[in-house]
Amino acid sequence: MACDTRLRLGRVETAAAAAISSDPMGRRSLKRVDCLRHELKALRFMLEHAESFRGVARADFPDRGDFQCAESHAIYDAIAGATSVEDARRTLLGLDLDFRS
Repeated sequence: MACDTRLRLGRVETAAAAAISSDPMGRRSLKRVDCLRHELKALRFMLEHAESFRGVARADFPDRGDFQCAESHAIYDAIAGATSVEDARRTLLGLDLDFRS
């Protein structure tokens, strides 16, 4: 059985490898998804370990500038500005966030 090969960026690769390595979503979209995933994990940790809940001081929160996505900034502001975990959750439920972009 013959193997279909092609030259790509100075390398020879099989058609199967090229198909697997193609990026149908685009590198930018995948990067944003990864960014959001990591930032949302950090924000969830902040909410679950907020000062009024388990004793982590707000001063121990990461800087807002450490978050890159606008949605993460809105969530950060809701958590950091809340007087209690319940207050933060109420504020978070009221946010109109769009994660599709």
